[in-house]
Amino acid sequence: MQKYKISEIENTPLGSRVAPFVDFLKENDLGTVPTGKYPLSGGVSVAVMEIVTKTEEKWEAHKNFIDIQIIISGEERMGFGNVSKMPETVSYNPQKDVFFVDGKGGSYINVSAGEFVIFGVEDAHAPGLAVGENPVAVKKAVVKIPV
Repeated sequence: MQKYKISEIENTPLGSRVAPFVDFLKENDLGTVPTGKYPLSGGVSVAVMEIVTKTEEKWEAHKNFIDIQIIISGEERMGFGNVSKMPETVSYNPQKDVFFVDGKGGSYINVSAGEFVIFGVEDAHAPGLAVGENPVAVKKAVVKIPV
């Protein structure tokens, strides 16, 4: 797992698949984009949200979309691990492209404002976790890239 600076978005292993989001960034300041879901070209979408981090982990995975989780303000801890090593706890929902797994044995990374992490379909992840014991407000964007 690697975290990146938002300025590095075009240099990720995703290559041209992030182009619709790069175009969105050229026209919008993520810090001022209102919360909501924004469909882009090529099946790419971005959801801007404001959350309060939590201490309870909920591990999810996807089959059809790669997640790019970008922290706009605040800081959150994210769990990650190989989905093939984590038993499924809630069956796959094809309408939402999500299933849930037991995250025992996963690893963690702290992600701060201006940084992002890419979760592929092989990566189970537990986003939105508090760094430390106290939950904080976070503004983030989740970019969905079709595989």
